[in-house]
Amino acid sequence: VQYTFKNLTADSSQVKDDKGNYPATFKNGATVQKNGNFSVLSLGSENGYLDLGRVIGKLINSLGDFSISTYVYIDRTANLSAPGNFIWTFANSNDVASTPKGQMFFSAKTTRYAISKTNWSGESKLDYGKKFTKDVSKHVTYTQSGTMGKIYIDGVAVKTGTITMQPSVLGETAYNYIGRS
Repeated sequence: VQYTFKNLTADSSQVKDDKGNYPATFKNGATVQKNGNFSVLSLGSENGYLDLGRVIGKLINSLGDFSISTYVYIDRTANLSAPGNFIWTFANSNDVASTPKGQMFFSAKTTRYAISKTNWSGESKLDYGKKFTKDVSKHVTYTQSGTMGKIYIDGVAVKTGTITMQPSVLGETAYNYIGRS
């Protein structure tokens, strides 16, 4: 699945992936903006996010060896000290603190990937331990092959380690987002 944010619906409330198979909905003021020759997701100032919908959950359930990659720009005024700050999340609950049914995510707070069948108490994680860089675009990639996970920043592997779970332990995730914890 790849979103270059060029396949907007007529009313601009949704965007489809580049092959047209996975529609996603803009929420809370999220929009697409032009940045030079590129169309980019802007989360705005109202806690905006992109809801990838339930259909992405089937894909998450099928993952074995996989990569998730995106460019990220975090405004210099953003508070990365608070809990959350997820760049992307795939979960079985809209609030895993109250209803711990499993999730996988990538957090800007310490540049980490985590997966759990419940919540933070059951995580298998790979934690770089540094807040994500602000005020500059960075390319972040998480890859997993078997139980080996790697975090890349701008093409450089910054953290490698063992991850004990595959996304299939989550089943078909129902809450799938870019830019929302």
